[in-house]
Amino acid sequence: MKNIISLFIVMTVMSCNYSKMDLQIENRESSSIESTQLEIEREIISVIDKFTEAINTKNPEIVSDILDSELDKIKFYVKNDSSYHKKSSSSLDFLKTSENKFFEKYWDPIITTDGNIASVWAPYEFYLDDVFSHCGTNLFFLVKENEKWRILHYGYTIDKINCENS
Repeated sequence: MKNIISLFIVMTVMSCNYSKMDLQIENRESSSIESTQLEIEREIISVIDKFTEAINTKNPEIVSDILDSELDKIKFYVKNDSSYHKKSSSSLDFLKTSENKFFEKYWDPIITTDGNIASVWAPYEFYLDDVFSHCGTNLFFLVKENEKWRILHYGYTIDKINCENS
């Protein structure tokens, strides 16, 4: 009987140690995955920051290496009755032609990824000649080609009605 109890105690202790080892391995794997995901998100945010810098400096050449050649841009204007008016284009030429000073800032980006595709959703405010113009939400769709993230599509709302600053 003593042998059976001793065997039971040994087996219980061994299984506890095995479970601890499993947990340590899982924690290391989880930590590695989280670290990789954070690095991917940093890469993506650096692309969005570069895009924002191009807007704020009115220099489309800054983003020539991060915009896909078939870039699609869609603006949604929020109307007084909360309906939208959509306008599409594929050019950043407005940066060169406008005489106004631009300043845009975004915050709290929500990033989703799956392999070589990603999306970024972020609220923003836009100032024209240092005066608040509008708020809205930016949405970027990115693809990773040749180890580099590029913006394939971006859309945004232009809301002059429902902003905290308005």
